[in-house]
Amino acid sequence: MVVEIRASIKATLLEADNYEITSREKTPLAKTVRTCRQLLKVESAMWLFVTTVGVEPTNNAAERTACSSVSLSPLRNILEKCQQEDI
Repeated sequence: MVVEIRASIKATLLEADNYEITSREKTPLAKTVRTCRQLLKVESAMWLFVTTVGVEPTNNAAERTACSSVSLSPLRNILEKCQQEDI
């Protein structure tokens, strides 16, 4: 099943790659074609989570790290202010 899905997605990307656009064109179509071309360059990497054990399909670990540090920032600011007032 994965093979068929991957082939279908690659075929769609290749179809978009066949559109002729100019380098200065800024239409939605041109932006889509450029995106598809970029995806084609990394197409094999998009499937690592399917073929490699331990590779997650998302960057949830990175997101959790970023979110926890962001959510703690206001708390750190409050603690620093409290410590400054005690000095």
